[in-house]
Amino acid sequence: MKVLSIFILSFFALGTFLNQINAQTVFSRFDFNSLPLTSATTGPNATYIDPDYNTTGNYVYVASGCNSWKGMDLALPNTGGILDQPQLGMTFKFRKRDSRSHFFDRGGMSFYLFNNRLYVQYKTENGFGGSTTYGPFNTNIYFNNSNSFHEITFVYYNTTGMAEISVDGNVLWSHDGPNNRDLDWTGAGEALIGYRMKDNCHTDGFLDYFYLFNPAPSLPVDFLSFEVTSDKGNAQLNWVVDNEKNNDFFTVESSLDGENFIEMEFVPSVGDGGPNSYSATARNLKMGRNFFRIRQTDKDGTFAFSEIKTVEIASYKLPALQVFPNPSQGKFSLIPGNSYEEGALRILDLQGNVVYQSSILGTREVNLESVEPGIYFAEITTGQTRETCRIMIR
Repeated sequence: MKVLSIFILSFFALGTFLNQINAQTVFSRFDFNSLPLTSATTGPNATYIDPDYNTTGNYVYVASGCNSWKGMDLALPNTGGILDQPQLGMTFKFRKRDSRSHFFDRGGMSFYLFNNRLYVQYKTENGFGGSTTYGPFNTNIYFNNSNSFHEITFVYYNTTGMAEISVDGNVLWSHDGPNNRDLDWTGAGEALIGYRMKDNCHTDGFLDYFYLFNPAPSLPVDFLSFEVTSDKGNAQLNWVVDNEKNNDFFTVESSLDGENFIEMEFVPSVGDGGPNSYSATARNLKMGRNFFRIRQTDKDGTFAFSEIKTVEIASYKLPALQVFPNPSQGKFSLIPGNSYEEGALRILDLQGNVVYQSSILGTREVNLESVEPGIYFAEITTGQTRETCRIMIR
């Protein structure tokens, strides 16, 4: 991945948020416009900040003690469990002065600048009573020393497992994890904002505002229902959505572990409005537990996921190739055991001569009234599978 310079990005934007935020429930905000700096604009006040920090009325800066690493150490209390959010968004305005700055640390999550690049680490529930730590990721988002402020946003969505980082409104990094995974940090205590934030006593400041919010991603459709059932070694998927608007298509995705999904089938949208019903069949599945989800893609490329459903796929033996009627006068129907895959059909006489051939998918009506009465053999080849049966023509 190429290292991305903020100066280059000002000319070449990489796109807007994949998941637009409809509404932000801001539960903690600091604007740092007046003393004391521990006073919050929204939410509980901080319990501590390093006394060497001050404000110009617009920006936070280090007023003294600049000869070594200096943490702002703004301690945000977990009053009433306010920080125990299942998903999280944070936005702040930052001017880079040094190669290392810690923006946010709490309960296994850390968002920081190291060697001029953004890093992030976070921890979620794993769905089995434990937790999974993601990162630390080197996002390769690079910052030069600058006189300009940049707005940085990190968002983690628990319903989709998607984490994103944007700079000045452009998504520059994302990581797609499992659906329906809450952040695993309940009861972790206070959050620390601005650990190691020295800026060498530049009175024009390095941090403007900082706020935390509960993100609400914009969903292009409403999933009313989603069901998966097992059917003769296959999985039948049925879902109903409402309020379709500019929806493009759905993608059926499957997984054997609930985390690594592959695309199985595309289903186009029927159009705006709803409720609209859709169905699909997933074939050639592994025996055992299979996980399924529906990925919905909007016409502008935004997407969202349904919840994950599981189904047990049992061993299923395909029925044998059938001929009806048999014997016949030359007109009969062939019903292959593997009726859902296209195969190659040949009918041969006792000497191995081909008297009839065609492709076959499902039931095939055959007319051999022109051949001599006798014994013939039907042969259907599908991939590595071959089915044969004897045919008698009178």
